[in-house]
Amino acid sequence: MGIAVKQFVLSLALSGLALVATSAFAAPMTAEDYFEIQQLYAKYNHAIDSGNADAYADTFTPDGVFNNNAGREALKSSSKPGSAR
Repeated sequence: MGIAVKQFVLSLALSGLALVATSAFAAPMTAEDYFEIQQLYAKYNHAIDSGNADAYADTFTPDGVFNNNAGREALKSSSKPGSAR
């Protein structure tokens, strides 16, 4: 996976974190919240970098969506090397 894609994914994730952290309706985030989010990012990146489609899909909810890929099987297919993401 190219550096540009990794940077995009990280910036997208951090943007989502900032949105949640600044929401007027969100409870204050704890150190444990930040730790769990950081661990999810690490799990996601390790799975995608190693080409492990099952581990990548496991980082999403069963009905998860990323780009135009909705659901576990679509997410697995999109994470395989050479697939059009």
